[in-house]
Amino acid sequence: MSTPLDSFLAELRPLAIAAANGSPEPPADAADLLARARRFGDPGVTACALVTLGHAHQHIGALDEAQAAFRAAAPLYAQAGDDRACTEAQVELGYSHYAAGEYPRALAAWLDSLEQVRARRDLHHGTRIYLGVGKVYYALEDFTSALRYHELALQLVRGLDTPKLCCEVLINIAGDAYRMQHFDRALRALAEAGELLAGAVSNHVWEAEVESYLGLIHFARGEYPAAREKLDSAFAIHQENQNLWGKSHVLLALGRTHARLGELSRAEACLTSADELAGQARLTSVSREAAALLADLAIRRGDHAAALRHYKHVHALAAGDETVPPALHLGRQVGERLRQAVLRLRMENARRRLAGQPGGLAAQNRESANSP
Repeated sequence: MSTPLDSFLAELRPLAIAAANGSPEPPADAADLLARARRFGDPGVTACALVTLGHAHQHIGALDEAQAAFRAAAPLYAQAGDDRACTEAQVELGYSHYAAGEYPRALAAWLDSLEQVRARRDLHHGTRIYLGVGKVYYALEDFTSALRYHELALQLVRGLDTPKLCCEVLINIAGDAYRMQHFDRALRALAEAGELLAGAVSNHVWEAEVESYLGLIHFARGEYPAAREKLDSAFAIHQENQNLWGKSHVLLALGRTHARLGELSRAEACLTSADELAGQARLTSVSREAAALLADLAIRRGDHAAALRHYKHVHALAAGDETVPPALHLGRQVGERLRQAVLRLRMENARRRLAGQPGGLAAQNRESANSP
């Protein structure tokens, strides 16, 4: 006989899976699920609802709220005795810090769970940690190291029956290879990811990313009409899925593409929207690039007042705050250099712990592959 808890779990589980696959319910609906989950007093059920809420917040760029939800879920999973789900919540917390540009915190969240991952020979979460470390290198524009870690992640995931994780790794490899102008490697990875998305994997965010990278490769090769077509396709997917982060990035790329095609009004509309959406999602780098491109467009049409306005916006974004006195900017720059130095030290420690020590996951995987 079905209990109220059974009925609730039948409702929650598909929503949790959809949220983990990039299509969460709105945060208000996810918060209602959490309130209902708490009434059952089951720590595992409450943790599942918290992770679902975390994905819902992250989808719209509410990263502080997402981090709070993931952070609260981990000890509840531990209380419920679900070690794998606890690790998953910690890994998701790391990814949320990564999305916020908080790279030392992202690394700390992943490394906190690394010992348990290695002890369990948990190649799934080991792959996710390699993937995350590669993402941090990507954010630091060390694309060679990013690609190396993502290729290691691909080696690990090949031994697992996890098409979803394999697809995610392939898309990250495509991003690294694109930035290194290794377009053939990027296209191979995108083709394999596209096959997975056409079959076993359902994730609208990744579908849009594949289209977006194809558009960016066309753009890099000077194939602007083809780039516009692929980027339009990516934007349509993000629009239907209401992905703020994705829409901001694609609109920026579309603005560049329209400008190259001489479609200046469309370029301006795309870049203005990219700046607005990026502001909502706290994507400062996207806003800064959009404002710089808007300034260039204003100069092309002879509107120097508009160009000056956009350049002021660029400088305000670069400074982080228009009201900060110039004398404090040097201190902020020095602080950033120190932060980067600390981060690189942590990255080196992470590299040693992930790959350089006997018994590391990569070594374990090779031993398993070579064992009779």
